[in-house]
Amino acid sequence: MNQKPDRIADVGVVLDILHSRKGVCEAGWFVPERWNHAAYTGGTTEAGRPGELRVDPCDFFAACIEKALREGGAAQEPGGRKRLTESVIYGILVRSFTAWPHHDTGEVCSGTFLKTMALLPLLRRYGVDIVYLLPVFSCSDRYRKGRLGSPYAIKDIYRVDAGLHDPLLGEDTGELLETEFRAFVELCHWLGMKVVLDFAFRTTARDSVLIADHPDWFCWIRKECAAGFRAPSVGDGTTMRWLDDEMLRELYTSPQTPAYLAQFTWSPDRIDPDRWAAVRASAGGDLLGAIEDHFGITTTPGFSDVTNDQQPPWTDATYLRFYGDNSAQVSTYVTDGQPPFIMQDSASLSQYPGEKPNEELWRYVEGVMPHYRTHFGIDGARIDMANAMPVELNVSMVRRIREVDPMFLLWSEELHCGKGTKAQEEGFDLISGSTYYNYKKVHDVDFNRSILDDGFLASPIPVAASVETPDTPRSALVHPDEASRRLVLTLNSFMPNAVLFINSGQELLEVQPMNLGLDNSEGGRFVLPPGDPMAGRLAFFDPYCLHWTNDDTSVEAVLRETLRLRRHYLSLLSDPGNFVKQEESSHHRILTMLCYYDSVHGTGLIVAANRSLTTDLSFCPALEHPAAMPVGDRVEVVYGAHGLCRRSISSADNILLRPCEALVIETGT
Repeated sequence: MNQKPDRIADVGVVLDILHSRKGVCEAGWFVPERWNHAAYTGGTTEAGRPGELRVDPCDFFAACIEKALREGGAAQEPGGRKRLTESVIYGILVRSFTAWPHHDTGEVCSGTFLKTMALLPLLRRYGVDIVYLLPVFSCSDRYRKGRLGSPYAIKDIYRVDAGLHDPLLGEDTGELLETEFRAFVELCHWLGMKVVLDFAFRTTARDSVLIADHPDWFCWIRKECAAGFRAPSVGDGTTMRWLDDEMLRELYTSPQTPAYLAQFTWSPDRIDPDRWAAVRASAGGDLLGAIEDHFGITTTPGFSDVTNDQQPPWTDATYLRFYGDNSAQVSTYVTDGQPPFIMQDSASLSQYPGEKPNEELWRYVEGVMPHYRTHFGIDGARIDMANAMPVELNVSMVRRIREVDPMFLLWSEELHCGKGTKAQEEGFDLISGSTYYNYKKVHDVDFNRSILDDGFLASPIPVAASVETPDTPRSALVHPDEASRRLVLTLNSFMPNAVLFINSGQELLEVQPMNLGLDNSEGGRFVLPPGDPMAGRLAFFDPYCLHWTNDDTSVEAVLRETLRLRRHYLSLLSDPGNFVKQEESSHHRILTMLCYYDSVHGTGLIVAANRSLTTDLSFCPALEHPAAMPVGDRVEVVYGAHGLCRRSISSADNILLRPCEALVIETGT
């Protein structure tokens, strides 16, 4: 074994296995040419597989990892915390990010930790310093919504998903899989990147391992009700309604509610303790199936906490019971004999908590992040729907992980920027926001208000700056014209109070969504041409691979250039005190101006964008800038979204902004 420093010891183990297995794999193993960042020379091309290389996979991935080792090491291992707004996050669903039909059969082979760590140098071109992984835990294939189980149908959150083991390394012993994950984290650290995991605590798989010891942690319904199970609606049943006390009253007094509540039953241990003990002892690996057969009941399918949400029920996931009682507001509507049930209010526990916390479940959840920090060295967590978790539980989870690692990064999936204060009070460092939705309306007259006043500037802690997320429609579909794509990517790279977020596949002009969870419908899955092998597939539920052979590099080029400029001006952009709001232009129908000024050094930056699709716009730096930001006699145009070269001009000159054009202008006094 080649001796490696302790902090990349597991990377060394993986490399030794790869070298020992060179030549073991059968011929006809293909990878996209775009993966070949290591300039590997052992591959060949074939006419029938354009854009791909035929390689010895063990030799190829070893070369990629060794190149990463040569590039890293000089970077500081993640430890101290810099200003979060200096960061760029790259989001990955491991099993789809490096999935590929490696063989002639055309069958998509899953992405793995090994292949993903081999491609980490591809992320460095964007200045990525945080790698965000969607759930990597043992997931269920029970009641799955596609050919694969959803990564959010978490069967055992304390175990890593066996499907992320790479068969190239030989048979998985369980220990090997954990070595692969640790090696991935090690290599990220070697390259100066932190690793953030996505944790879903509100929900679990319908057949969660927790059922065996804690059936009372679940809500149960009669088995025959499961196929048509839906959350109750109100009004016209189609207009989405956020929960408040009036909405709660409408829900519980709805004519639908009595029949809905009648579907629920007691947990099997309460129905018949002796029969439960016998079923549990004899069930083998399918305890939920045995419960369904012997008791005629099943765990409740999950659903959105937003009333009248049109997304279908989550057939593969269910809610956990964080309280042993209902909230005080609900107790006036429900009889004492009602079995435990789930409604929109008990999916919004931050608003409607009970008075009897399920303390054992709380302790179980509190231990998860410390486990992954201690055993795998992760650096942070995004908490799925943290905004709907019990406030006290969020606070205690934060306290527990910060006792283990005071610098642990905590990200709340709070979509409303105006509620950033609550997330901050609970101890979170970052919120998700909903900027992807604002960018859909980049050409609308109220864009400036929505993206700034109601968006980035509404939160006291940073907001993820995203033109798309794993749950939303893809930006390349929303903005099919290149001019609009360049516009939103440029603006997104310079927003205030922002942490840049890149969703994997965004740079490849992916149009197929990964999920239909936000701002989408069932029709959203059919956006690829019918002949495309990935047509109709969703990465959350189906074998899916990104379009790595797409030769359109326009988005990649804009990302690389705008993020290079962002890094160049990072000290100016990342300090929240340097942003100078332009009140006049904030109400402009087609002009967006982002102004930054460092009064100590007398340097500034103006990002000016014409959001119109059809109309030219004349812009004068000397007249349009805020009074609090002197610009001097001359300014330097350093970037243009239409390819404008760097040039120095008088600040009194008028600059013509063509439709969808954005300029980055350096000022100084």
